[in-house]
Amino acid sequence: MIENILLILGAIGSIASIIGFFAAIKDQKKLSKSLFGIILVLSVITIIISVKYKNLSDEILNVQNRRESAKLEASKLLQKLPSSSTFGSTGENQGTIYAVLSFLESYKDLFPETYKSYKTNVTNKINILDKTTDQEYYEKQIDIAGDTALQYLRSISEDNKY
Repeated sequence: MIENILLILGAIGSIASIIGFFAAIKDQKKLSKSLFGIILVLSVITIIISVKYKNLSDEILNVQNRRESAKLEASKLLQKLPSSSTFGSTGENQGTIYAVLSFLESYKDLFPETYKSYKTNVTNKINILDKTTDQEYYEKQIDIAGDTALQYLRSISEDNKY
């Protein structure tokens, strides 16, 4: 908001400088044309820099807001999920795994490497586990994957440096 006000004031000031310049230097044509050119170029450069600064600060603010949103959403998701994979059934652990995958997918612009590695890991693990007939091995691996998923969420919700 304040950047908009400063941008408007800067533009008004530049226009006022140009008008004042013409009012002060009516007789000196050659000098006035070169000084007018310099003032005009500097005014345009100032406006361009101001607009770029505003766009960059808006983008930074947007990323900060998205990070905070991800942190809050991870905390809410953690409250809904079991605190450990050993407290849940195999189906709940699979649900946890896919819930975290969905969460990371919705924030993959903030956590691209995390999303990519998690998705690859989960996909590979599920593909391997779908081929096993050993139920005990299957449940143990799903427990491990569920704990891993919960740790991803904890890392994001606690310090958001993932």
